Amino acid sequence: MKTLRINRRLTQKQLGDRIGVTQVYISKIERGDIGGLTITKLIKLADALQITPNELLDKLLNNEGG
Repeated sequence: MKTLRINRRLTQKQLGDRIGVTQVYISKIERGDIGGLTITKLIKLADALQITPNELLDKLLNNEGG
């Protein structure tokens, strides 16, 4: 996810602001801590990163978060 975010020239704070979460929350997801990730946030994240929710979930589950 980090690579996707950087490729879209977004900081963690900017991405967080787009989906209504903190920079700390984005950092946790990028480190692989997805336990608190809801379907709604997954969809918003995928939209902000311009990929499908399935693609994002696959990346996160396959430890491609960072």
